[in-house]
Amino acid sequence: MMKINGVLFPGGATWFNVTNGYSEAAEHIYAIATEMNDHGDYFPLWGTCLGFELLTYLSANGREHRAHCSSQKQPLPLDFKQNYLTSRMFSKASNRVLDILATQPVTPNFHQFCVTEQNLTDYGIADEWRVMSDNKDWDGFTFISTLEHTKYPFYGIQFHPEKNMYEWIYNNNISHTPEAILAAQYFAQFFVDETRRSSHAFANHSDENNHMIYNFEATFTGMLGSSYEQCYLFHEDVDYVTVKDAPDISVNLVKRSIKPRIGKIQKKPRRNFIRNKGKFYEK
Repeated sequence: MMKINGVLFPGGATWFNVTNGYSEAAEHIYAIATEMNDHGDYFPLWGTCLGFELLTYLSANGREHRAHCSSQKQPLPLDFKQNYLTSRMFSKASNRVLDILATQPVTPNFHQFCVTEQNLTDYGIADEWRVMSDNKDWDGFTFISTLEHTKYPFYGIQFHPEKNMYEWIYNNNISHTPEAILAAQYFAQFFVDETRRSSHAFANHSDENNHMIYNFEATFTGMLGSSYEQCYLFHEDVDYVTVKDAPDISVNLVKRSIKPRIGKIQKKPRRNFIRNKGKFYEK
């Protein structure tokens, strides 16, 4: 993490109690990011949808705190709180962006769990998070839609702004209007600006290139019936990184046995699919 400038926890579909899974990896990242910021090393985190829920889950010391809700394929305007303009996330937003977010259904929601202000209170973390907006699901249940940490540069949104620009699957109720694109771009630019405040960097271009996502190929999965236009597909039994032990630069940041790894990324094998009776199979 001394080489990168921030971490984004993406949305998706997985459980928090899976060994060596999404939340366990995030727990280490959250702890290191917290220690970095405590030592004056600015390091932002961002959570989208499941990543948003994950941030509050980690803040609650890994306790399941979410509520069930029904917000699939639900585009919404944000119901801003009275003091939302004092937040870091929205204080520099243009009046046009704020008007779009407040009046037009440009935030795509795809979640069966959510976090409420009562959840934050019940688990003793209400003072750690500033809630800037909430929304109601299809059944009228109120959930938090945007929040930020009161001390650290950690941000969470329950919706998927990236879908406005990049997801074109039919019948998903996603807005692609110019206004929806502008609103989505605002959140992207905000977090990128936050990462610019970090001074971390790779030692050289070769090391940086070895860690780039461009070493892997995205697969067009929209034609396969996926709800995503593109996916990165990996084989479970392939070691994509040849790992070498490196000096433990995190030892002074967290009291955990986490060793940074340096390795060379290998090209992933190409995956081919065939169609048979309306279903897709890997060759």
